[in-house]
Amino acid sequence: MQSLERGLAVIRSLGGTPSLTLSEIAKSTGITRAAARRFLLTLERLGYVGRSDDGYYLLARTLELGYAYLSSHALPQIAHPHIQKLAYDLDESCSVTILDRQSIVYVVRATISRLVGASLSVGSTLPAYCTSAGRVLLSGLDGDELDAWLHEAKLERLTAKTVTSAKKLRDEVRRAGTQGWYLIDQEIEEGVRSLAAPLHDAAGKIIAAVNVSSYSTRVTLDALHRKFLPRLLKTTAAIDKELKARR
Repeated sequence: MQSLERGLAVIRSLGGTPSLTLSEIAKSTGITRAAARRFLLTLERLGYVGRSDDGYYLLARTLELGYAYLSSHALPQIAHPHIQKLAYDLDESCSVTILDRQSIVYVVRATISRLVGASLSVGSTLPAYCTSAGRVLLSGLDGDELDAWLHEAKLERLTAKTVTSAKKLRDEVRRAGTQGWYLIDQEIEEGVRSLAAPLHDAAGKIIAAVNVSSYSTRVTLDALHRKFLPRLLKTTAAIDKELKARR
């Protein structure tokens, strides 16, 4: 099990970068250079990793891992047309994310040609603590689960508005759960606002979040509440209805 965990850590370390040297991979994964080399040789032989003069890089075969998830779960298939329509209606990029430890992971993405979130795609990750989707997803954890999550969390200040107090974050997560949606204002990046609402399984448990992001110079807080929120909630209700019918 430890070997599998370390092998996957090596694959994750190569995500989001053209290439890494052996030393960089060992440092980012916390394993020795010798161990990292063994895992890289195996991954290279299996066709998941390539090697050049600049270092190691992921090969297209790694897409099989992500495609296996997308093709075996109803959520991305059901949500995709709804998210595309929402993005078209609001003229802003929209996404569906799930919680993975300390991060949110994008499983559906409809991108409008703007700079905000332009580098994000399916499989991208962002910190959960300072994103609207993250706080919505955290509101689905029970008390003990949230305690454990906060104990592990590293709350770094990314902007002047980023919440870095565990107590304050807990209050904001509770607010997200109470109101059934969450608006974040320039906590992950200056000038970026994001609105999110939850998606549920047949038992009513939060399993994902839909979010829409925009620049503060383009969309006011009033417009987010008055125009964006009703359409977001209508979209999540429609996806929830289809998810329940599928089961």
